[in-house]
Amino acid sequence: LSALESMLEAGASTRIDVNRARLAVSEAHELLHEAQATEKSAAANLSRLWGGGDADLRASGSLAAITPVPSFSDLEAVIARHPAVQAADLQIAQREAVLALESARRISNVKVGAGLRESRGPGETSAVAAVSVPLPVFDRNQGNISAAAERVSRARAERRSTESELRARLARLTADMRSAQSRVNDFNSQTVAAARQALDDTETAYTQGKKSLLEYLDARETLFEIQQRQIRAQADLLRARLSIQGLTRP
Repeated sequence: LSALESMLEAGASTRIDVNRARLAVSEAHELLHEAQATEKSAAANLSRLWGGGDADLRASGSLAAITPVPSFSDLEAVIARHPAVQAADLQIAQREAVLALESARRISNVKVGAGLRESRGPGETSAVAAVSVPLPVFDRNQGNISAAAERVSRARAERRSTESELRARLARLTADMRSAQSRVNDFNSQTVAAARQALDDTETAYTQGKKSLLEYLDARETLFEIQQRQIRAQADLLRARLSIQGLTRP
């Protein structure tokens, strides 16, 4: 903008070019302030997650340090060791134990007793035995047994639902990671390099008077935008990778 304003005073530029440059500077300031606000908000959220303290945090590391997409040779083992599935298994075992208890209660309790009975006559003593068997004519604990069996069936259905949901999440995360990996590969191998080469060519042409300053600035802006998209792709890749890791690690 400063260069164009100087060129305008010298009659080597136009008011239109200066206004375009001024608009570009304004947009750049707006984007910068948005990025700074987003960074500050993320730092505050991270500080609260860590229990408070200084919110002036700075991240370190590289988004490019990403491991390849994992392959699951035994998907059933991965699903079976997930805490949600293990909790469902415990729920099934508990309800099966209740069902077994209710089933045992349908068997009648047999009471046996024994004793001596002495008659009035001399030497008339006899042994007495008693057996008491309740007759479950109308109720064999069927109501409680049916309710317990229903709870077992419901627990098994909930386990199947949990497994299905985990498989769907894993498939979705894997697809997201493969897509992000493909985008990152394209940026790393072609897109960024092409934009950087275009900027170098435009800069050379500008110094030779073959390109205008605005064309050179447009080439720089194009490279910046592509680099931003590359960062978003790298962040998406890392986010999907960590989500898969949290879902599948023992």
